[in-house]
Amino acid sequence: MSNMIVKKLQRESTVGIFGGGQLGCLLANAAHKLGFKVVIWEHNPDAPAHKRFKHTIARDYDDPEALEEFCNLVDVATTEFE
Repeated sequence: MSNMIVKKLQRESTVGIFGGGQLGCLLANAAHKLGFKVVIWEHNPDAPAHKRFKHTIARDYDDPEALEEFCNLVDVATTEFE
């Protein structure tokens, strides 16, 4: 870790999650309980995340405008794909 910069996320930081299925919802719930804001990008408009969370993006994963929007909203991102 000598060349690696490690930054702790502060409460109220925004966690971005690629994927809004059941696992994405569980991850978002856990992040929210820890004090983080959550943005979920899920291309399927019928996915569970769109029904349960306030801030979601329902556009294809290869949409450059959606990627820019997502990146501007989050402090860190992760995936939920199996």
